[in-house]
Amino acid sequence: MLNFAEWSALQKPLLDELFDFLNDMLNDRDMDLDDFLSEQVTRVLSIDQATSMIKDLHKAYMDKKDWWILTDYHWLLLYDVLEGFVEMYNDGEWKSARIKKIVGDEIDFDDIVGIWFHDTDFLSDGTMGKLSPDQRKTLGVSDAAWSIANGLKAHPDELIMKKIGRRALA
Repeated sequence: MLNFAEWSALQKPLLDELFDFLNDMLNDRDMDLDDFLSEQVTRVLSIDQATSMIKDLHKAYMDKKDWWILTDYHWLLLYDVLEGFVEMYNDGEWKSARIKKIVGDEIDFDDIVGIWFHDTDFLSDGTMGKLSPDQRKTLGVSDAAWSIANGLKAHPDELIMKKIGRRALA
């Protein structure tokens, strides 16, 4: 399971549909992940890294036994693909009776972010780059969020999710 800040009634149907869409995209040569991802993501992750991370996120989402802790790079990617998918839904480009039953014709992306995401430091712009290490520590800004804000490519170690047992979060 993914370690979201909170769960909502929309989460399962929306994530099911999102991962169905992403799996279709990864398996269909006519759909290009590179065109779907934002510049912020492609600046810090290669397409191969993003593809691998989407597969890892899906595997973690489907894992009903253990919780997975995501890195800031995973949160950024999940935010990005979720935002793009919600835009497609709201524009009528993706239809889902399951989602429509819960929210109607439009999903409020800001509400999702407020409920699902622990923080969004990974979305900060380059001004975060001016913070000293002590300032970042005081503000609770991770090294990865700082790197993302400064457009630095991810180190392979920063792309590994941590698997923890359910009891570790209780």
